[in-house]
Amino acid sequence: MKKRILSCLMALALCLTLLPTAALAAEEDTHTHCICGKSGCTEAGHVEIAFSKWLTSDMEQTSNSWKLDCGDVSGTTGNRVDSENGNGNWVLRDGYYYLRTDVENYTEYSEVKIDRTIVIRGDVTICLNGQTLESSAKGQPVFLVEADSTLTLTDCKGNTGKVKHTSDGSGSGVEVESGGTFNMYGGTITKNTATDTYGGGVYVVDGTFTMNGGTISDNKATKGGGGVYVSAGATFTMNGNASVTGNNATGSTGKDNMGTGGGVYVSDGTFTMNGGSITKNTANSTDGGVGVYTATSTTATFTMKGGTISGNNATKGGGVGVYRAAKFEMNNSASITDNTANQGGGVYVESGTFDMNDGTITGNTAKNEKASNNINGGGVYVSNNGTFNMNDGAITGNTATNTDERNTTYGGGVYVSNNGTFTMNGNASIESNTAKNGGGVSVSSGTFNMNDGTISGNTGNGVFVNGGTFTVSNTPTVKENTKDGAASNVCLAGGAYITIGKINPTGNASIGVTKTVDKGVIAKGVNEDCSGNFFSDDETYEVKYEGGKLVLAKKSGGTTNPPVTTEHKHFLCGGKTACNEVGGHSCEATTFATKLWMDGGVLKKGNGDWTKGTVKRADEVADSGEGYVLTAGSYYLENDLTLSGAAILIDGDVKLCLNGHTIDR
Repeated sequence: MKKRILSCLMALALCLTLLPTAALAAEEDTHTHCICGKSGCTEAGHVEIAFSKWLTSDMEQTSNSWKLDCGDVSGTTGNRVDSENGNGNWVLRDGYYYLRTDVENYTEYSEVKIDRTIVIRGDVTICLNGQTLESSAKGQPVFLVEADSTLTLTDCKGNTGKVKHTSDGSGSGVEVESGGTFNMYGGTITKNTATDTYGGGVYVVDGTFTMNGGTISDNKATKGGGGVYVSAGATFTMNGNASVTGNNATGSTGKDNMGTGGGVYVSDGTFTMNGGSITKNTANSTDGGVGVYTATSTTATFTMKGGTISGNNATKGGGVGVYRAAKFEMNNSASITDNTANQGGGVYVESGTFDMNDGTITGNTAKNEKASNNINGGGVYVSNNGTFNMNDGAITGNTATNTDERNTTYGGGVYVSNNGTFTMNGNASIESNTAKNGGGVSVSSGTFNMNDGTISGNTGNGVFVNGGTFTVSNTPTVKENTKDGAASNVCLAGGAYITIGKINPTGNASIGVTKTVDKGVIAKGVNEDCSGNFFSDDETYEVKYEGGKLVLAKKSGGTTNPPVTTEHKHFLCGGKTACNEVGGHSCEATTFATKLWMDGGVLKKGNGDWTKGTVKRADEVADSGEGYVLTAGSYYLENDLTLSGAAILIDGDVKLCLNGHTIDR
């Protein structure tokens, strides 16, 4: 009897010892955390969620295809996810799901694998759980969010969980149909390729995408929007530490309008960036970081309230491109920095509008070592009826550069051409930018309205005006800018003048001026004496008001001629006072009697126009083709020359001093 009692007690003890283990196992199978992926999150509006169902994949041997199964959190077997008739896509309905690759009774794979789209029908929240969801489908998204449905994506293991395609698969990571909603808190959408279409990472079709966290990286699209594509009526909002990085709009050979918007492409949609970063994206064509286009009557808009667009690359608009009546508004601490393009390293505006109310455009570069021209607008390029309104903020440390010294670059900070308009107001500042001409701002066949603000500390002139319009009003400041080590604030090339707007005659404007032609006239049609707002960059001259004009006059008062050199004389080797005898040579001092220059885009030789002509060829069989003829004599460049469709023809013994300037053709 005692033995039977002892046996029962031992059996009971054994059962009791098993109970905590079973309870612990059940507890380990629960999957609970905040919507942002963290446990114990205290952020407003974030609540703990119990993810009650797991998702895993299984290979069906008879069809050699992947199947998607779903099971309860504590279960070791699951049921097949519903599939649609016809296409066989998997359908997920309302619920909280998480990925698992280690479910008992299933073969353990390194990823959850699928070969068909997962359709979101209802309100679905998925935690990637640090796992990878990988699709081998071709031309299909991993997730398709239907109308009136919501996909919320999170990851309790940081952003280690992934949504991707295999190397031979294709399609977007997530496609949001009209009326659908996609909320992203964590995880990484990566290595998806949209072939002959848009939106490698995420494609939003008249739906809503809110990115509160996570990463969209290393996706590709041939047409545009390597990372994200936002179509007509769609909205994309970026918050917090969300990141769009390393995506590529690749383009396709022989097709137009391909490869735009490496990071984000907005076409008639709305993009609001409250935070986050768009970095290291590339576009085969335009808009490395973000491209904003109006394609129909609906205006595309991008409002940047914070965050950073940096390290992106394209041919035009390394950071941002704004086109076709689209609108960009920059506020608060937003930053566009360290981007690169041939034109508009930071920003390129063509027929669109960019309003800069605050923030910084800094450290961007216009650069192309293979091209000899059109390397313009390190910070900003405004062209083709585009408008840039700088109401506040700073454009600093940008560069238009080419290592070949023969190549001229324009507009280190801002370049304005082809009926573009740049307006500067308030406390806006353009400082410490660099270019061959127009280190701060270069205006060529465009308009620059400087109503206020400061342009200072730039290299290669503060403002270079060559064929465009420069209007000053209120109390602007242009000072402490240089070219070749000498003061050069506003440089008026050829027949360029300053237009005087509503400027206070006794105000506090401070504008330095350089001009070497047209008898030193810097402004015409001036109604009252406002000369006190201007000063000459050459300290031996001053600005005077004479007969409705502002002119540069010798401080001695004896002449109103500009500060030009009347005789250009030096040794042929370049030595000014003596032959430098480098290499043991000797040469003669030469007076270069005739200047070659440009006035308002017109080539000049001496005091007349330099028109095209012909010369007799050496074989005396026929005349040469038309060109700009230089007969025997000595010449020097007064400023940079641009030849129009013809070469310079040498007819005799010609000596030419470049005088530090450039001849472009």
